[in-house]
Formats: sequence, structure tokens, C-alpha cells
Amino acid sequence: MMNFGMDYCLDNPQALQGSIQDEFGIDNADFNFLYTAFAIPNIIMPFFGGLLIDTLGVRKVGVIFSLLIIIGQGIVTFSAFTKSYLIMVIGRVIFGLGGDTLLVVQACLISKWFMSGKLSMAMALAMGVSTFGSSVNSILSPIINDWGGGELWIPLFCGCIVCIFSFICLIVINFLDLKADKQEEDYIIKSEPSERFSFQHLKELGCLFYLLLILISVLDAAFYSFMANANSLLVSRFGFDQTGAGQFVAIVYATGLVFCPLFGWITDRYGNRVYSFITSCLIFTLAHIFICYLKDATLGITNTSVLVALYSVGIHDSIYSAVMWPSVSIIVEDSVMGSAYGIVTSLANILAAVFPIAIGCIHDETINVKNGYFWTEAFLAIIGYVSLLISIWIWFEDKKTGSVLQTKTEPFEELVQVPPSPALLARHHVFPMYRRRRMVYLKKKGYGPGVPLSADVATLKDLDSSHDGLNMSYESSKA
Repeated sequence: MMNFGMDYCLDNPQALQGSIQDEFGIDNADFNFLYTAFAIPNIIMPFFGGLLIDTLGVRKVGVIFSLLIIIGQGIVTFSAFTKSYLIMVIGRVIFGLGGDTLLVVQACLISKWFMSGKLSMAMALAMGVSTFGSSVNSILSPIINDWGGGELWIPLFCGCIVCIFSFICLIVINFLDLKADKQEEDYIIKSEPSERFSFQHLKELGCLFYLLLILISVLDAAFYSFMANANSLLVSRFGFDQTGAGQFVAIVYATGLVFCPLFGWITDRYGNRVYSFITSCLIFTLAHIFICYLKDATLGITNTSVLVALYSVGIHDSIYSAVMWPSVSIIVEDSVMGSAYGIVTSLANILAAVFPIAIGCIHDETINVKNGYFWTEAFLAIIGYVSLLISIWIWFEDKKTGSVLQTKTEPFEELVQVPPSPALLARHHVFPMYRRRRMVYLKKKGYGPGVPLSADVATLKDLDSSHDGLNMSYESSKA
């Protein structure tokens, strides 16, 4: 729930598009700039936020950026009182300073706790809950706006309250994480300090990471550009009113909430991530081609066939959240985890700053063709096709690296077939990826303080050779 408030408020403009445009007297290009204002600081902030995570720690960074989100949403709410578009833009910029960096914090926390066995499902659940925030916003914000007599500050202030709730959730998470860190110090051997981050590490990430970087960034920017204008699309082309459009747009997020955990579980159990990439890109492309050629509403009759496309986009987003985003932590080292997610988020926001402006301009220049939403959808379909080609490239590149993205995630219990020895404890201390699950598993098996773990390398080798059925040797684990 730590990102619930951020996602709820991120799409406040989408749910209140008509009211915002009427209140401030702005066109589609200026409206879309509210999303660009959010994206601009996130071009660099997630990267530097990732560096801060790798240096200051994930808990401190999470608190700092969560507070920025609350402050930014407060300024956005204040703009509704002053009726100042400029103040709203400033609020969105400050909101953006904390926005996507908090997503990096969440990804690092999940990777820290669930690296083995259930990583995809854990991230899918977290992304599903965040998506649920967007869904709740799409449904409730127009209703609250109507209930408040069209006073724009009321639904925006409700967003502030939701952000404060998410901040409280983050504080609870930090407390649990700090407590677990202190407990873990009693159950693991002390090791050499981990290698500090260096920009040299970024050069070693490899082609596979950078292809995945491009794929995730392009699809993320395209998805949110579509969602930013979804209300207007349903109203102007398919005969919905603003409240009804908000409720139907929520179908995309609700679909993600249902299918994210399912796709995460399937990925953890069977692997085949690249096939999921290809499927997701194909669904996204076909959905926007379908919207392009779908008939507009006539004689006031709502065309509900667009629901097929909304469900399809929701399934695409489910695969993105459950499969693509967690894949980053599979192909990068722990020492650059925060920085890697920061790079991905930064590039996504570079494109997220450009795509809404491009779509707004295309809409305004082609307003006579299906109310401006034929060529905007064609643009998104082209983006989907390019992403499909990148996914196929990733497939070939992954084969060169041993098909790491295609393999299923092995839980720690499956890797250990016998009761752990001191050698096993020492070996798994070399693998921080099993950190949380390792400590809990060993504690259940009765290993804790008092177990002699000060053996030298030769003794560890002897202990290792005395236990049959272990899947990893000391030398391979150290490597």
C-alpha cells in the first residue's frame, strides 16, 4: 500500500479531465502537460534516487520521497482554490520528484525480501495494489467531484488524505524491515563490507539489460499516455458521460488487479518470461488497432464494444507489472539493484514526458478524424509494434546468455535438500539474494546464535564434502 496514494493521485487529472479543462480553460495539449510536468523530474530523480538507495539505504530514501508526494499533492489541491494552472503544474513537478522514485524504493524492498521463489508474484501483488489505487481514483474522483458540487479542490484534497495513508504504511514497512535487519544480525556470519556502487558497474550490465530497459520504458510511457486521455476518448468517441467514462476506465486497472498475481504465480512456477513479453506487446498493438477502426457512437447510443480493448490493455498491463518489471532484478547484481531500477524509471519518464505532448499535438491537429483519436491510437499501435520487435530481439539475446529469463525462479527450500550445515550457512551468506527467506528457513530448522560459523575455508570445504545432496559447492557459491 506504500504506492497506493501515489498512483491514486497520479491519475487525478485523468479522472477529472473535463472539470480541470473547464476550470482552467486549457486545451488537450495543456492538459497532457500535467503528465509531462510529473514526468520531467522523474527523468533524472529515479536514477539519483537509485544511487541514494545504494548509499543511504532504502528506508531513509523512501521516507524522503514519500513526503515530497504529500507536499506536491497539497500544492495541486491549493491550485484549485487559486484557479492557477501554473501552481497546479508546480505541484505536479514536486509530486513527480517523489513519485516514481518511490516505485524504485518499492522494487528494492520487494527484491530484498522475496528474491527467491516468489519474486514475480510479490512484485505483481504490489503493482496490482498500486494499480488498484488508479482504479479507485477513476471511480471515486468523478463521484466525489459531483457530490461536492463541482468544487475541484474536494477530490484533490481526498488525494492528499490517501497519500498520508500510504506514508503511514511506509513507516510500518520500515519498522518491520529494521526489526528484521536487527534479528538477522544474530543469525548470519559477519562478512566483508559489500562492494560500493561505481559507475563502472553500469558498463557491465550488458545488452540484455539495455534491451529490457528500452522495452519497459517504451511500453510504460505508451500505457500511461493512453490512460491519460482514456476518459476523453470514451466521452468524445463512444458516447459516455464523464462519470461513466471514469468507471469504465477503471476496468483497465481492475483487470490488472485480478491478473497481476496470476501472471506472477505462473511466471515464478514456469518461467518463459520472454514469451510473455511477446504476448503482451501483441495484445497492446491489436487493442489500439481495434480502437482505431471501431465505430463511433451514433444518435446518443453508447458503443460498449470498446470494453474489449480496455480489457486487453488491462491484460497487457498485468503482464508488464508481473513479468517485465521484476525481470530487471533477475539480470542485475544486488550492488546495482537500486541504480538499475532508477535507470529504467528515468528513461520511462523521458518518454513519458514526450509521449503525452506528442499525443496531445496529434489529437489537436487531427481533431476532424474521429474527434482526434484515430491517429493518436495509430501512434500507440506503432509503438506496440516496435515493442514487439524489441521483444523478439530480447528472445535471441537471452538465448546467448543461457536463457536466464526463460527459467523459473527456484525457491530456497528447493535448492537445499538436506539440513543446513555451518558450511551451508556460510555459502548462503555469500548469496544476499536469499536474504530474508534464508534467515526464516534456517531459523525454522533450529539454526541460530551459537552455531559455530568461524571455520576457515579449508574447514568449510571439509564440511561441504560431508553433506550429500547439496546443489552448490563452496567454490561456485563464492564465485
